[in-house]
Amino acid sequence: MDAATRWCQLWLRPMTVLRRCGCADQAVADLEQAVSLDPRPASGHNNLGLALCEAGRYEDALKCFDQAVDRQAENPTFLNNRALAFYHLGKLESAIADLDAAIGIAPNDASAYFHRGNAMLAAGKPTEALVDLRKAHGLSRVARGLAAEFDEGNGLPGTCAAHRPP
Repeated sequence: MDAATRWCQLWLRPMTVLRRCGCADQAVADLEQAVSLDPRPASGHNNLGLALCEAGRYEDALKCFDQAVDRQAENPTFLNNRALAFYHLGKLESAIADLDAAIGIAPNDASAYFHRGNAMLAAGKPTEALVDLRKAHGLSRVARGLAAEFDEGNGLPGTCAAHRPP
Protein backbone atom coordinates (compact mmCIF):
# COMPACT_ATOMS: atom_id res chain seq x y z
CA MET A 1 0.00 0.00 0.00
CA ASP A 2 1.42 3.38 -0.94
CA ALA A 3 1.90 6.21 1.56
CA ALA A 4 -0.96 8.31 0.17
CA THR A 5 -3.43 5.44 0.53
CA ARG A 6 -2.26 4.74 4.09
CA TRP A 7 -2.54 8.43 4.95
CA CYS A 8 -6.14 8.51 3.68
CA GLN A 9 -7.03 5.42 5.71
CA LEU A 10 -5.53 6.91 8.86
CA TRP A 11 -7.26 10.20 8.21
CA LEU A 12 -10.76 8.84 7.64
CA ARG A 13 -10.97 6.01 10.19
CA PRO A 14 -10.77 8.15 13.37
CA MET A 15 -14.04 9.97 12.71
CA THR A 16 -15.81 6.66 12.15
CA VAL A 17 -14.21 5.15 15.24
CA LEU A 18 -15.23 8.09 17.42
CA ARG A 19 -18.78 8.15 16.13
CA ARG A 20 -19.43 4.45 16.38
CA CYS A 21 -17.71 3.29 19.52
CA GLY A 22 -16.11 6.26 21.27
CA CYS A 23 -12.64 4.71 20.97
CA ALA A 24 -10.74 7.96 21.33
CA ASP A 25 -7.39 6.26 21.96
CA GLN A 26 -7.49 4.51 18.58
CA ALA A 27 -8.52 7.75 16.89
CA VAL A 28 -5.58 9.54 18.54
CA ALA A 29 -3.15 6.82 17.42
CA ASP A 30 -4.43 6.93 13.83
CA LEU A 31 -4.32 10.71 13.64
CA GLU A 32 -0.86 10.88 15.21
CA GLN A 33 0.35 8.55 12.49
CA ALA A 34 -1.41 10.55 9.77
CA VAL A 35 0.12 13.80 11.03
CA SER A 36 3.55 12.20 11.18
CA LEU A 37 3.18 11.13 7.52
CA ASP A 38 2.30 14.69 6.47
CA PRO A 39 2.47 17.39 9.16
CA ARG A 40 1.69 20.26 6.77
CA PRO A 41 -2.14 20.39 6.72
CA ALA A 42 -3.59 22.45 9.53
CA SER A 43 -6.68 20.24 9.50
CA GLY A 44 -4.58 17.25 10.55
CA HIS A 45 -3.44 19.02 13.70
CA ASN A 46 -6.98 20.24 14.33
CA ASN A 47 -8.48 16.75 13.99
CA LEU A 48 -5.80 15.29 16.24
CA GLY A 49 -6.62 17.99 18.79
CA LEU A 50 -10.30 17.06 18.64
CA ALA A 51 -9.48 13.39 19.23
CA LEU A 52 -7.21 14.33 22.14
CA CYS A 53 -10.06 16.38 23.64
CA GLU A 54 -12.32 13.33 23.34
CA ALA A 55 -9.65 11.42 25.27
CA GLY A 56 -9.53 14.16 27.94
CA ARG A 57 -5.95 15.12 27.03
CA TYR A 58 -6.48 18.87 26.91
CA GLU A 59 -2.83 19.95 27.26
CA ASP A 60 -1.88 17.78 24.29
CA ALA A 61 -4.94 18.98 22.38
CA LEU A 62 -3.92 22.58 23.01
CA LYS A 63 -0.53 21.93 21.38
CA CYS A 64 -2.26 20.52 18.31
CA PHE A 65 -4.68 23.42 18.08
CA ASP A 66 -1.71 25.80 18.40
CA GLN A 67 -0.17 24.08 15.36
CA ALA A 68 -3.43 24.38 13.42
CA VAL A 69 -3.83 28.08 14.30
CA ASP A 70 -0.17 28.75 13.45
CA ARG A 71 -0.83 27.32 9.97
CA GLN A 72 -4.23 29.01 9.44
CA ALA A 73 -4.72 31.88 11.86
CA GLU A 74 -7.84 33.08 10.07
CA ASN A 75 -9.76 29.82 10.51
CA PRO A 76 -12.49 30.45 13.08
CA THR A 77 -13.07 26.73 13.64
CA PHE A 78 -9.48 26.20 14.73
CA LEU A 79 -9.72 29.20 17.10
CA ASN A 80 -13.02 27.90 18.48
CA ASN A 81 -11.52 24.45 19.08
CA ARG A 82 -8.44 25.89 20.79
CA ALA A 83 -10.74 27.98 22.97
CA LEU A 84 -12.50 24.81 24.13
CA ALA A 85 -9.16 23.31 25.16
CA PHE A 86 -8.33 26.50 27.05
CA TYR A 87 -11.77 26.36 28.69
CA HIS A 88 -11.27 22.78 29.89
CA LEU A 89 -7.88 23.76 31.28
CA GLY A 90 -9.44 26.63 33.21
CA LYS A 91 -7.68 29.27 31.09
CA LEU A 92 -10.84 31.29 30.63
CA GLU A 93 -9.31 34.58 29.49
CA SER A 94 -7.37 32.77 26.76
CA ALA A 95 -10.55 30.97 25.73
CA ILE A 96 -12.44 34.26 25.56
CA ALA A 97 -9.64 35.88 23.52
CA ASP A 98 -9.72 33.06 20.95
CA LEU A 99 -13.51 33.23 20.76
CA ASP A 100 -13.33 37.01 20.30
CA ALA A 101 -10.97 36.40 17.38
CA ALA A 102 -13.23 33.67 15.93
CA ILE A 103 -16.26 35.99 16.14
CA GLY A 104 -14.23 38.76 14.49
CA ILE A 105 -13.60 36.45 11.54
CA ALA A 106 -17.05 34.80 11.43
CA PRO A 107 -19.55 37.08 13.18
CA ASN A 108 -22.51 34.79 12.42
CA ASP A 109 -21.04 31.64 14.01
CA ALA A 110 -23.52 30.61 16.69
CA SER A 111 -21.12 28.12 18.28
CA ALA A 112 -18.49 30.79 18.96
CA TYR A 113 -21.07 32.93 20.81
CA PHE A 114 -22.34 29.88 22.67
CA HIS A 115 -18.85 28.87 23.80
CA ARG A 116 -17.91 32.44 24.68
CA GLY A 117 -21.12 32.72 26.70
CA ASN A 118 -20.16 29.61 28.67
CA ALA A 119 -16.62 30.92 29.20
CA MET A 120 -18.00 34.28 30.36
CA LEU A 121 -20.28 32.52 32.80
CA ALA A 122 -17.40 30.43 34.16
CA ALA A 123 -15.32 33.63 34.45
CA GLY A 124 -18.00 35.21 36.65
CA LYS A 125 -19.39 37.52 33.98
CA PRO A 126 -23.09 36.61 33.87
CA THR A 127 -24.26 39.75 32.05
CA GLU A 128 -21.82 39.24 29.18
CA ALA A 129 -22.66 35.53 29.16
CA LEU A 130 -26.36 36.22 28.75
CA VAL A 131 -25.73 38.55 25.80
CA ASP A 132 -23.62 35.91 24.04
CA LEU A 133 -26.01 33.05 24.77
CA ARG A 134 -28.94 35.05 23.44
CA LYS A 135 -26.95 35.88 20.31
CA ALA A 136 -26.09 32.19 19.84
CA HIS A 137 -29.74 31.24 20.21
CA GLY A 138 -30.81 33.84 17.65
CA LEU A 139 -28.16 32.77 15.15
CA SER A 140 -29.05 29.10 15.51
CA ARG A 141 -32.70 29.93 14.80
CA VAL A 142 -31.64 31.83 11.68
CA ALA A 143 -29.50 28.86 10.58
CA ARG A 144 -32.46 26.50 10.94
CA GLY A 145 -34.59 28.86 8.85
CA LEU A 146 -31.96 29.13 6.13
CA ALA A 147 -31.62 25.36 5.97
CA ALA A 148 -35.40 25.00 5.57
CA GLU A 149 -35.40 27.63 2.82
CA PHE A 150 -32.57 25.83 1.07
CA ASP A 151 -34.43 22.53 1.22
CA GLU A 152 -37.65 24.02 -0.12
CA GLY A 153 -36.17 26.57 -2.52
CA ASN A 154 -33.99 24.10 -4.36
CA GLY A 155 -36.47 21.28 -4.51
CA LEU A 156 -34.07 19.11 -2.52
CA PRO A 157 -36.13 17.85 0.40
CA GLY A 158 -34.01 16.77 3.30
CA THR A 159 -30.73 17.95 1.79
CA CYS A 160 -29.72 19.96 4.83
CA ALA A 161 -31.47 17.96 7.50
CA ALA A 162 -28.21 16.51 8.80
CA HIS A 163 -26.83 20.00 9.31
CA ARG A 164 -29.77 21.42 11.20
CA PRO A 165 -29.38 22.00 14.93
CA PRO A 166 -31.76 19.91 17.04
